[in-house]
Amino acid sequence: MTKVFDDSRCPEGVTCIWAGEVSVVLKVYKNKKYFELKTLTFNAKNKEENFNWFEKYFSKKIKSIVVAPYPKEGQILKVKNQYIAIIFEN
Repeated sequence: MTKVFDDSRCPEGVTCIWAGEVSVVLKVYKNKKYFELKTLTFNAKNKEENFNWFEKYFSKKIKSIVVAPYPKEGQILKVKNQYIAIIFEN
């Protein structure tokens, strides 16, 4: 993950009306060579679109995708500590 921006996810410890979303910029490499720069937004509306995008690179069915760690009230997350966790179906 190169960049995280527009992180409006509802932090732990806070009551929110909207769950929010997070946008990230990914550097994609193919055969160890830079292939593309991709911006993805993770929210409830585009879950299937993001699954399809990742599946074309992994050739596996995805069960879930999480941008972690999840924000907590009063805590500032640094990009170097954030990652995308992908769980595949068996």
